[in-house]
Amino acid sequence: NAPKGITSKRQIKQTTTKKPVVKQAISIEHNADSSNETDNEIENIRQRT
Repeated sequence: NAPKGITSKRQIKQTTTKKPVVKQAISIEHNADSSNETDNEIENIRQRT
């Protein structure tokens, strides 16, 4: 049972460390998407409506 506990703790550490990294990747992609081109598209959509 001891090695199972160690592996479970490692898996928990991996999941906890992966979550913030995924959030950072999403935020980086969001920042890349929110460029001048996307801002112009949003302005065009607002003008249409």
